[in-house]
Amino acid sequence: MDIHLPEHIVAELEHVEPSDRKHRLRVRDGSLVVDVIDLDETGFSVASDAAPLRGAVAVLDGARHIADCLIVAAEGEGRIMRYEYKRWTQISPKAPLDYVREENAPIALLR
Repeated sequence: MDIHLPEHIVAELEHVEPSDRKHRLRVRDGSLVVDVIDLDETGFSVASDAAPLRGAVAVLDGARHIADCLIVAAEGEGRIMRYEYKRWTQISPKAPLDYVREENAPIALLR
């Protein structure tokens, strides 16, 4: 399948830097969603002009919920506000089991 784009669009796409692309990490506080600039093991940074965040927030990778956090504002550095984690809870893709699954247990029972 051939795709033909106008020359001016191809020229613009060639000049896009990887850092100019939109980052997928976001923080959600209720209905407020804020783009994350930097995320590490101790906290994250957002633009300081975003509404102040506090308490429990959800960390999203695109539409996928990856963690729940309890945060506290740490410091502001010009246009960047830094928040640190008081608690970070990773979201599991599977429901937790309330029993120990045996190693050779059957997956399903056939009738």
